[in-house]
Amino acid sequence: DAYRRVLAHMNNGETRNRYNTQRRLSHVKVPSMVLWGTADEINDIEMAHICNDLLEGSKLVLVEGGDHFIPTNRSDEVNEALLDFLG
Repeated sequence: DAYRRVLAHMNNGETRNRYNTQRRLSHVKVPSMVLWGTADEINDIEMAHICNDLLEGSKLVLVEGGDHFIPTNRSDEVNEALLDFLG
């Protein structure tokens, strides 16, 4: 029940606009990585490119065939990308 309420809240257009972080990304001044699954059916890959463009000097890493849950479903690739980025 709680999960359904959260989904309903976050799928509301007004709520999505209020929580939209894209308008804040240009203010980020630390090294950043955008990590995205190319098969994400929840957030289109175009959003990955938009976020990467808004984060000055960021690194875009695409997990080929990865879905929305790449930290869980593709953890080895995510960990490798994170270690590379942090190294």
